This record gives sequence, C-alpha cells and structure tokens, in this order.
Amino acid sequence: MLNKKFLAAAVSLAIFSAILIPFAALAGIVPCGTSDTPECNICYLFQLIDNLVDFLLEVIALPLAVVMFLYGGFMWITAAGDPGKITKGRNALQYAVVGMIVAFAAWLIIDTILKALLAGGMGNIEGWGVWNKIPQCPK
Repeated sequence: MLNKKFLAAAVSLAIFSAILIPFAALAGIVPCGTSDTPECNICYLFQLIDNLVDFLLEVIALPLAVVMFLYGGFMWITAAGDPGKITKGRNALQYAVVGMIVAFAAWLIIDTILKALLAGGMGNIEGWGVWNKIPQCPK
C-alpha cells in the first residue's frame, strides 16, 4: 500500500508537470516539428534536452533560489534573538546555496555528456566550441 508522503509527492509532480508542459511548449523548448522549423532528427533530441535543462535552470531554479535567499534573510533578520528562527533562516540560506550548486553541477554534467556524445562520435571529446552550444545542431 502506498504511503501518504509518496502519494502526495506523486500528485504534486503530476500537477507540476501539467502546469509546466504547456509553458515549456510556448517557451520554444521543442526545436523542431513546427511549420517554420525543419523535421525532427536525433540532433534535435539532444537540443531538446539542452533546451529543457536551460529552461528549468533559468525559469525555475534561479527565481526559486532568489525567493529562498530572501526568505532565509528575512527570517534571520526578524529573528530578534530567537535561536529557532535564526536556525531556520540559516538553514534556508544553506539549502538555497546547496540547491544552486547541485542544479548547476547537474547542468554541467548533462552539458558535458551531450557534447561528448555529439562531438566526433561516441566518447570522442573534441570540437567543444562555444560554451553550452552543441556544435552539430543549429539553434
């Protein structure tokens, strides 16, 4: 039997996905298959992954980190000597920093893997080009 936390997480993920998918389509994340773009091929699959990661970092992660920094700073400033509120504010700031490090490390790993798979064949890391751009795919 499913526990309540797992069920709540699954429902939250489903609602979040239902809200995010239309915005992702409108944001130009899908690089092909429309009337003014070429037909889709394997190159555009990698471009789609890159666009999706960029969208998640720029539109979701950065604003969320700013909100968490503001929340943590506000909690810390308004603590008035209460150790519980100071700890809560400090933890919010620490979690925001750790979250941004994890998010950008994930971006770096995905970007490196995509370029390693596309540049010169499987596993040949060459032709890196411009940072965060896949050389073989038009953007």
